Amino acid sequence: MLQRDRQIRTQIQQLADASLFAASLWLAYVLRSNGWLTDFLGLDPIESGVFSRVVWLYFALVPAAPLVLESQGFYNRPVVSSRTTLFWPLLKSCFIVTIGMVLLVFIFKKSEYAPRGVMVLVVAWMIGLMLTPLGWLVTGDWLGWGAATMYNYSRMQLIANALDKQDTLRNAAIQNADFMLGANPLGLSFTTGLGYAYPIDIQHENSERDAIMDPVPGITVYGITGGSFPQLRNEVWRAPTAKGSLQFVNFIAAGNFARPAFRQFAVHPHLNAGQCEFTIAETCSSTILSFAMLMPEGWKPSEELKQRPPRKDAFLFGYYYLP
Repeated sequence: MLQRDRQIRTQIQQLADASLFAASLWLAYVLRSNGWLTDFLGLDPIESGVFSRVVWLYFALVPAAPLVLESQGFYNRPVVSSRTTLFWPLLKSCFIVTIGMVLLVFIFKKSEYAPRGVMVLVVAWMIGLMLTPLGWLVTGDWLGWGAATMYNYSRMQLIANALDKQDTLRNAAIQNADFMLGANPLGLSFTTGLGYAYPIDIQHENSERDAIMDPVPGITVYGITGGSFPQLRNEVWRAPTAKGSLQFVNFIAAGNFARPAFRQFAVHPHLNAGQCEFTIAETCSSTILSFAMLMPEGWKPSEELKQRPPRKDAFLFGYYYLP
């Protein structure tokens, strides 16, 4: 499930990135044909319709741009990454794509339609659009898998605190842990067995097959992953009037469908599988590191904690989140 969703997500990102590259080429020609800009930069004016003579470049640009980005590791960046981390592979990709377009123009003897300054503007627009909030939105960084797992951010803070003791770094990591343990809009701990209310149904076979409703403790799930899944929208918030029908009966007001991301959480895997999944790399390892770094030196669990039995079903409040 997780691998398939990621493949679909990557394909959507690649389509969006190809669209941004295509828009960059068009915008570059629009600016280059602007009389005020050419006078300001001291460039020779060009005809406003010259772009129509290089539209054929799209047949190479649109399929090639995502492939070049992938070859430079643009889609393999860490879940928690800064704009600076994106800049270098993006710059190399834009340079490669631009060189490719220049070679195509000269190979097909269309250099008169690639006037001086256009390709520089293409690179500038490509990088600008990909790094601005527009690019950030369409490339899907917002609340991707692991982005709402605040322990991931604590890794950097705690490592920095170990190198240079600063209370602000440690306090920030503590606040991240507080958020993950229930100080969030859901009032829900995202780690099983910790806190007052935590997820009950998770994508974990051992927890499902042991005949105990309380899941195996110590598993941090993804939680919020960017929005509601189709099953939540089309089975809980509304339902079709008949099988296969495109007509729906709304169970909540239509205006409430556009609710904040944290109000789109569904605890049951069938309704929101991606939010109830977990991985060692993106959710569990950062949880372990955070508590290992925040616990006092020499701390060990008490016998009572080690022998604590599963909660009784009546005291599992994971279905009753939201304070």
